[in-house]
Amino acid sequence: MIYDVVVNDEGQYSTWPADRELPEGWKPTGFRGGKEECLRHIEQVWTDLKPLSLRGLIESETNSLRTAHLTLRELTPAEVAVLLDGNATSDDWVADYPLPGSKNAATGFGRRNADQMRYGFGMYHLVRDSDGLVIGEMGFHQPPNGGAVEVGFGLAESCRGAGYATEALAELVRWAFSQTGVDQVVARTLDSNMPAQGVLTRTGFKHVSRDGDFERFILVAADLAPFSEPFDLDDEGRAVVAEVSEARLSGERRHELVFVPGTDPLIRSISEPG
Repeated sequence: MIYDVVVNDEGQYSTWPADRELPEGWKPTGFRGGKEECLRHIEQVWTDLKPLSLRGLIESETNSLRTAHLTLRELTPAEVAVLLDGNATSDDWVADYPLPGSKNAATGFGRRNADQMRYGFGMYHLVRDSDGLVIGEMGFHQPPNGGAVEVGFGLAESCRGAGYATEALAELVRWAFSQTGVDQVVARTLDSNMPAQGVLTRTGFKHVSRDGDFERFILVAADLAPFSEPFDLDDEGRAVVAEVSEARLSGERRHELVFVPGTDPLIRSISEPG
């Protein structure tokens, strides 16, 4: 029997007997052949299994965060896919990016299903404001699960030692703790990766365990409760927290939560935005 390769309005492919009338919502692609031949063709052309409506939603809604020297720009799935090419280059990246681990990070993101595509909990490029170049990456392995979310990061070797990773991580965890369902942020690094461990501790993470060659760090929301000398959750404290939460949910920026990296516990003070 001869089949047509057909596609619907959501960009989903299938086979259909060539001598039968197509159902509503489907149209031929122009490829015709035996069943196995058609299936092989579909495997080659249907590389993104997400429906077009979902792809459009994901592509258009990405997060962006600003620090003193960087912009953290969440990548669309299409931008993440570029990193899967081991020879990928761009004039928008520093010469020693992508990193050795960029492809692995992109692969993990590409394995997510639709339910795991939560706004803001993806992969970010770290863009240096001084020249607009991507100097590294940072992001979450998965959206929050059971109150926890795991973060990972990497910086081009030519850009290390300037405090960029600490600056970016402090902002990313600040944002994460402003979202529902996040009580702690987890990070793992090789026991030999002392620079990464330094970034974590300067940002307020605490070492909790070792698993084989990996060291595990955790930053807990309780450590980030706003306080000042100390900031107790009395009536006044609750009022401030409620005001900040209300402003955040409404999209206004009447107050900022300012982190002080390296303090133990990590201090978060409240100040008027500049």
